Amino acid sequence: MIGQELTEGHYMLSTDQVRALLREHDDPDFRNLERPADFDRDASRDCFA
Repeated sequence: MIGQELTEGHYMLSTDQVRALLREHDDPDFRNLERPADFDRDASRDCFA
């Protein structure tokens, strides 16, 4: 069994199972494509603060 069955064919994974899957499939060399290389975190934070 994958996780707790909610309804027929639909399962909910435990937090530990989700974390294990994320660790297993995480690519540490993958750069965040949503954030440009010259992203300024402090300027962005100040813009929305």
